Parts: sequence; C-alpha cells; structure tokens
Amino acid sequence: MKTITPFELQMLIYERHVEVIDVRPRRDFEKAHVLVARSIPLKTFEPHSVLAHRRFKKEPLYIMGQGKAQASLVAGSLAAAGLAEPIVVEGGVKAWQAHRLPLVYKGSWPNWSPTLVHALSEWSRRLRRLLARRSPTFALPNVMPRWRSA
Repeated sequence: MKTITPFELQMLIYERHVEVIDVRPRRDFEKAHVLVARSIPLKTFEPHSVLAHRRFKKEPLYIMGQGKAQASLVAGSLAAAGLAEPIVVEGGVKAWQAHRLPLVYKGSWPNWSPTLVHALSEWSRRLRRLLARRSPTFALPNVMPRWRSA
C-alpha cells in the first residue's frame, strides 16, 4: 500500500487535479475538510460504487481518514475491488491540521483568516518578484499589513 504525506498531497493539489476521498463520518467532514475532498463515510462505503463514480479514472485515488487506520482499511478494500493505485494520506486529517495546511471549515470566517493572509502575502511576494525582474526601477508599495504581537 502506497502512502503520501499531507504536504506532498497539498503540492499535488496545487499542481493538478487530484481525487481525494474522506472516509470520516459526515459530521466530522462538515466541520473541517480538505478543499478537494469528497465525503464517503466509512459506514456507507461501497468500493464498487466509488470506482464507478470516479472523476479521474486513470489517476490515483487519495484516501484520508481521521488517522491512518481508517484510510488503510478503505485502501485495502479498493485494491481488492480492482483499483490500481489507492494512496493513503499519512496521519489523515489530524496530520493535515498539524502541518497547518488549509482546510475548509464550516461557516467560520476566522478559521479562513490565516489561509487568506498567507495566500495574499504569497501572491504579493510573487508579484513583487515578477515586477522587479521586468522593470527594476518600478517598486510596488508594501500593501500587506504588519501584524503586531502584543
């Protein structure tokens, strides 16, 4: 059984389309999940149904659970049903949160704030680099707020 770290999966999500299934209970999925993940609770999991409804049939399928045990169980049943590459996300959503990778949270703006600030600062940094390469005399003003620690 293949595994992937949460950070490696996040890099793949940025690069191309990937298919991720989350096998945690629906209530846990609704509280927080990876943006591209699809909820298929372990309680209602049917391997043949998952294989029939795949979006990217030739791509590997990434499986997340609360930890590695749930995802490993699902990966085994998908492999037995004929899936060539089921890949388990090491540590599941707990590891994803520990790495501070972006999650979709149910209806709470403050949980999006760190991700949004990070994205804005990243794009600002990229824009500065691009403009500096093209026109060394042009300087973009610093638009990102400076956070003060109390």
